[in-house]
Amino acid sequence: MIKTGYQDILKQELSKRCSQNQKYSLRAFSRYLDLQPAQLSRVLNGKQNISSAAANLIAEKLFKLERDREYFISLVELATARRSHAKERALQKIRKLAPSDSPVQLQLEVISVISDWYHFAILDLMALHDFNPTSINIASYLGISEIEVKFAVERLLKLGLLENVNGKLKKTHVKIATPNGIPSACLRKFHYQMLQKATESIETQSVNQRYLRTKTMSIARNELPKYFKLVEDFFEQVGKLVTSIEAPRKKDALYQLNLQLFDLKKQKNNRKGDN
Repeated sequence: MIKTGYQDILKQELSKRCSQNQKYSLRAFSRYLDLQPAQLSRVLNGKQNISSAAANLIAEKLFKLERDREYFISLVELATARRSHAKERALQKIRKLAPSDSPVQLQLEVISVISDWYHFAILDLMALHDFNPTSINIASYLGISEIEVKFAVERLLKLGLLENVNGKLKKTHVKIATPNGIPSACLRKFHYQMLQKATESIETQSVNQRYLRTKTMSIARNELPKYFKLVEDFFEQVGKLVTSIEAPRKKDALYQLNLQLFDLKKQKNNRKGDN
């Protein structure tokens, strides 16, 4: 079963553009794709499909590689096929271009959650007391666009990290761990974004709002695992404190905890396979 739809690819592209430019909108994206805003909205919501001619034009605009263009067009063909033989032909092309369709979808979704900081922030916003998690409220709190919020919530719901209970979003009890096989660039992107947020806090927050601590030290390199273990134990204790019975039920702030432990010696660019 093919789980990736061409709509998902369009949503990802729109999210990327919104993250690069806070003023970017669905209307701007529709102009770029040569579609009407209302039409694009229906397409993204799964209420309408694009034509094969439009698929070809959009593929030319969005993708540099022929393989990516063919994959997108094949997904459109699958969505619009009415006869069984046409669907089977489209499926064969998709399998050829993306042989392992389920892992492709999982990889796309997990990468999105890991590499953009606001996915985790949205999850924990649900724990704030008296916070109404509408798109506009989440966007205002985090300083991102409503489009980014909309698509992020969709991804979190698909992954089972959020659930809709009587029309209200709630964080599930699913534990999050870094999955194997995710390209290291995605994790580096996430950490880079969080370091940027920490840097911004130096200028935008008072000393009563933030806690920044550093320690320069000489150590034996073969004892690094001991330091890693200390940090892991610390994070585990913090996690227990946040979820303990004694923790206040009425939470009113969303905080990010970062710790950095690294070698100050300049390294050669040899990060292949690193996270």
